[in-house]
Amino acid sequence: MRGLYFCIFCALFLAIFSFTLTNMAAAYIVSSLGGSTDIASYTITFYGLGNVISVPLGKPLSQRVGIGRLFPILLILFTFCSILCATAPNYALFLGCRFLQGFMAGPFYFMIQFVLNKITPPEKKENVTVIIITLFTLVPVLGACWGGWIAYDFVWQRSFFMGMPFILALAAGMHHNLKKVDLTLQKTPFDKVGFFFFFWGVLLLGFAVATAQEFDWYRSSRLIGSFSAGVLCFVFFLLWSWKYPYPILKLRLFKNWLLSYSLFNLAFLFSAYFGMVILLSLWLNLYANYTPDWIGGLIGAMAFAALFPMILIKKYSHLDPRLPLAISLFFFVISCFYTTIFSVEIDFHRILISRILAGLGLAFFLPPLFQICFNCCPPDDAYEVMSLFQITRILACSLGVAAYTTTWQRRQVFFHERLGEQLTPLSTETQQFFVKAKQFFNLAGKQAQAQLETFLDRQAHALALDDVFYAMAWILTVVLAILFLTFLIPSLNRWFIMIKIKTK
Repeated sequence: MRGLYFCIFCALFLAIFSFTLTNMAAAYIVSSLGGSTDIASYTITFYGLGNVISVPLGKPLSQRVGIGRLFPILLILFTFCSILCATAPNYALFLGCRFLQGFMAGPFYFMIQFVLNKITPPEKKENVTVIIITLFTLVPVLGACWGGWIAYDFVWQRSFFMGMPFILALAAGMHHNLKKVDLTLQKTPFDKVGFFFFFWGVLLLGFAVATAQEFDWYRSSRLIGSFSAGVLCFVFFLLWSWKYPYPILKLRLFKNWLLSYSLFNLAFLFSAYFGMVILLSLWLNLYANYTPDWIGGLIGAMAFAALFPMILIKKYSHLDPRLPLAISLFFFVISCFYTTIFSVEIDFHRILISRILAGLGLAFFLPPLFQICFNCCPPDDAYEVMSLFQITRILACSLGVAAYTTTWQRRQVFFHERLGEQLTPLSTETQQFFVKAKQFFNLAGKQAQAQLETFLDRQAHALALDDVFYAMAWILTVVLAILFLTFLIPSLNRWFIMIKIKTK
């Protein structure tokens, strides 16, 4: 079974790794294919939307095709989508291929969970859970660092081509090893109507949220139409799924407030996690003159700091899950507030401190949420809970990245306008800059004006970054305050104590 375990964990690694592969490479991709760095984050958002839409398909496809055949087929199709991504002639087609790539990876999560449940004895399930949590926590950072390094030292297309032999070998290994296990699934009706509304609801709403800044918000009829149709589809999906006996997503589970609370925390923490990674990557690369090698070292320090507490998961798994969650939120809040003092003159060591603080928060937040989610519902609902968990995680990452980068762009415009209005041709500050530019750099005329604009743009982006992290810090502070409130309400306290006893 070791070969099958290896293949299963490699498949999970692949799905998570590919999500953030374009994180630091996005600036190189968008400049190569023709586009603005303002839409660089779309490479993550559209992969995530495809991923979210296909997660509910894992169970019905496995029932009809069979996991032994479906897994290798999806891995081969994933490889084909990687080829399409690497050979895309423009950015729009590249985003479409990223969407398809994410779509092919969505069913992995159900198949991985089902196979692991089949082959893992009860005494080893805790070890498997630790490995899964570690992958979900650390692999996004590794994917971002790898993609940025390849794009900087070689060409970004190689990051897609280099993984193809590994994926094809994984497909062959999966086909060979899955034949040894009985993976029979009882066939249930497929909710075609629910999936239709879910597909268009997620796609249209996700498209509207991600592209709102580029299409000028409510001034765009295309955006208004997309948002209105998406809301309508989503409302129909909610109403249909609540009554249909075999829904693609068991939304009735949200009546369990512990599950709802854990997914609420999961959404905010993962959106902050991905938001801080991509914002710092873009800012350091584009406006602070850091190369992806140095950025990879900084982001990698975040994963390294998270690694040591992750080793101690078993030690604190018997504790009240709110305690490690509170520690995680505390470190994230401290990291965000510390980042608000960054400027264009920031040095490596101060950035490193902020990433280590975030890494400590990263280590503590996923184990307790995993513990709450899968101990607060009956075992028969484990697959439905996993679907809701994955959809919440991926959607929070995708839309969180879109929301935080959009806020960063809008604040940059605000600061650029406020700072720029002081720099008129006759202002003292402007004249002093022109004198120093001529004296120290031999720049005059349009060259000096261009240099002044570059400095202004860098300063505006730095101030905008501080504002976004300030907002992020207060959002997480509110989440932490809500967590503390659960200690003060006796009825809620009893539920968490029951989760603690159940874990023991």
